[in-house]
Amino acid sequence: MERILTSQNWYMRDVFRWRTGASLAWSLILLPFTAALFVLSVKANIFHPYLWFSDWLVTTFSFSGISYISLIALLTLLVAIGNVLCYTVIPIVHINRLSIIWGVAKPTHLLHMMGHTLAGGTAAWCWACLIGAPYDTLTSLSNEGAVQHLNENHLFLVLHGAYMGFLYSFWYVHTQAHCIDFPVIQQLKFFQVRTYLQRSIRTNLIYSARATGYFYLLYYLFGSIPKHWLQVNLDVQESPTPLNSISGLLNLTLLWNAVLTGLITNHLWGVSLHLFKVFNTEVYQFAIEASFSSPNECTLHKALTEKRHVLVRYLAYQDLSSLAECGRERRKLVFALSQPGGHPHNWTNISTACLSLIDTLTQRLTSHQEWIANGLARQKRNRDDDDPKDTRSQTTNGKTSVVEDTTTIWYTPREPRGPYLRSSVASPITPVPGMDPMFSPIQETPQVLTRTGVQEVATPGKESTRYYATPGSSMYGMLTRPSIHKDQRKSPKSSREYPWQGLLSWQHRLDMFQRWRLGAYLLTAFPEAMSRALFADVQLHIWALEALSSLVATSYREDTYGVVQGSLPDILVSMLALQSAIEKHFKLPTSLPKRSPSDFRPVRSGPIHPNDRLRFDLRSTVLTSLHRIVATFGPHLKSVQMAPEYKQKLTQLMDYKQ
Repeated sequence: MERILTSQNWYMRDVFRWRTGASLAWSLILLPFTAALFVLSVKANIFHPYLWFSDWLVTTFSFSGISYISLIALLTLLVAIGNVLCYTVIPIVHINRLSIIWGVAKPTHLLHMMGHTLAGGTAAWCWACLIGAPYDTLTSLSNEGAVQHLNENHLFLVLHGAYMGFLYSFWYVHTQAHCIDFPVIQQLKFFQVRTYLQRSIRTNLIYSARATGYFYLLYYLFGSIPKHWLQVNLDVQESPTPLNSISGLLNLTLLWNAVLTGLITNHLWGVSLHLFKVFNTEVYQFAIEASFSSPNECTLHKALTEKRHVLVRYLAYQDLSSLAECGRERRKLVFALSQPGGHPHNWTNISTACLSLIDTLTQRLTSHQEWIANGLARQKRNRDDDDPKDTRSQTTNGKTSVVEDTTTIWYTPREPRGPYLRSSVASPITPVPGMDPMFSPIQETPQVLTRTGVQEVATPGKESTRYYATPGSSMYGMLTRPSIHKDQRKSPKSSREYPWQGLLSWQHRLDMFQRWRLGAYLLTAFPEAMSRALFADVQLHIWALEALSSLVATSYREDTYGVVQGSLPDILVSMLALQSAIEKHFKLPTSLPKRSPSDFRPVRSGPIHPNDRLRFDLRSTVLTSLHRIVATFGPHLKSVQMAPEYKQKLTQLMDYKQ
């Protein structure tokens, strides 16, 4: 009996390996032409074009030249394979400066930097040998031919190559270049690569020129260290014109060669990385229905709920969005009835997966809003307890008695009353006397039910730090959470009643460290960092919203069996609930630090990833999707049963007041 392959194994075997192999092959195909252009540039001789062209031919097509180019191709292939092994889809969100430092100083990242430094130095050695004299050897003979001198030009280029490799690795880790971001507009691979090649040469030329300027300063200050070590171990004399001097560094030819070697190295590595992203973000058409003869579980609805391989899930939602907008023939399969039985299994599975994804984000945002409001209410209550003016007292027969304030502190969400009558309005609860409703020793952070299970959601504050996981990823950095309540710290019964508090010794140390100025600088959360973490994977939700709204709109004419109308109330309620949660989220107060009015310096919020814009795209996508449905069905939507607040929002959408 043939073994049934899972969707992950099928994708890795039939799609990912072929796409990745094609990207690696094209990067190696483009490399000889790039190397030939490099040799042509470094051997430029305008006054003797014939010698220029002949020298270029001899260097490029000689046995030694082909060997050096082959070694460079091998290094580029190893760097590209490293990109393949550590790619991700969801970016990492850094909450504070300490998480940024740890993100760079991880052992795996340090190993990555060491490998790229070695690869950069080796590639620079190959480029120096292709350039030829006086850069091809480490030692050179004097004019008399009896004394060997250290060839600092060769040493300078090799160290410069290692320096550029280290900078590339640092940029790769710091900017999360390993994260695959899907383009908004799909183009053919040829046009994407052509546009990138033009931009890459210009960008890397400026980058290499700037980095070379800093390397000149470093070599002037510390260049004597490797030079002295080589002189002692190789038993050679110092160069007649040392480069770690002002007169030695005023060599325009050396500057030109250093800039070109840095340019060509970064360009080749960048092209291999870009080709990998281009090939693996291409739209892949999943099968709507499984064939009886196919043992693979590669249908669209199974890929939409893939948990082990996140890239498969992204490609599935991308394909669903493309299908809903411009795939008329495939939409017929979605709206068709499955046989035997005549049930709309295709539409049910697809709509259920999309609605589950949207509801998960809504619940995540709602829990975050409750967490923020709980923290604000606790701060307000602490201020009221510390302020004697807030304690209301009354005098009766010369005696003063304190009147307790039983005002409602916070709201908890109501239980849903039905599939179409659920509401985001919260119900008030009155705090129990003797218990702080703002602090729960059992659960200090709200929990959200996600596709990976129960997950804690934290909020940046001023107290301490802890690791938390972003939606859909393993660990994304350090999030802050409030420390233990001061009354709980002083209570001697807390350790016996709650044994887990013994695990907070590390938390207490972080609290003590944050009292210092350096600790506060490292552990203070960035403004809007938690918001960025909540919306780290919303590209899936954008595609789900676009697909659902487009399918619902086209079903008005193409759905001959009426399979979509049964899910229309659920779709409307989910979209309206998500819109309400997003609007409330953008109105939340951020943890901006207090600054004097005269200080207009911008507040840095850590490294910015291109996916940070998606939270604003999601906000407009929800409104666009609702307008698309409202414009299609019009006043017929008034008969849909839903909560009164959603009815009001729907009426405003019909009147184009939103």
